[in-house]
Amino acid sequence: MPKKPKIAIFTTPQGHLSMAEAITQKIKQLAGDKFEVVQFFSNGILMKEYAMVYKFAPFIFSAPYNLGKIEKLATASESLLYRKFGDQIQEFVQKHKPVVCINTNFVYNSSLNVVCKQENSAFINVLANPGNVHPLEVSAVADYNLVLDSKSLTTLKKQYPDCSFVTTGWFVREQFEKPYSLARFRKKYAVANGFFH
Repeated sequence: MPKKPKIAIFTTPQGHLSMAEAITQKIKQLAGDKFEVVQFFSNGILMKEYAMVYKFAPFIFSAPYNLGKIEKLATASESLLYRKFGDQIQEFVQKHKPVVCINTNFVYNSSLNVVCKQENSAFINVLANPGNVHPLEVSAVADYNLVLDSKSLTTLKKQYPDCSFVTTGWFVREQFEKPYSLARFRKKYAVANGFFH
């Protein structure tokens, strides 16, 4: 029996993992069991510390975020991230031989830009931050950069005319797409009318 073609999803904890799980569910929903989905997961990027700072003092991220927009610093960041993840990703892709690599976190872009080309894998890059996309999140090499909303799409097409973008909407896991009563939600959580439309 021939092996199923593989789709590799590259992710990290928190919302990126949730997005990766939603994409996995969508692949299974649309393609059934035609593909095997494998996941590259790294928890080694100070994620606990990141989550703590992001939760209690998100303003701290404004400095590195803005500095990362400076071209020389962005290039240095990409180089650093490639050194951190390049060999691991190369090994993972050579082992699994995915037909498609889907990325949910910019920290893997510099590695996937190189590895997908070398290994002849299609590369889909998911931009996880709608309305506030950082230059390091966009991949000029990816076959597609997936954008969650049309407003971001318009802006990104102007900023990066040589990149390929597709609007997909939000990637949400099935358990969060169940119908609910807005009236009951408002009552239970004391949310005023008009706060959520």
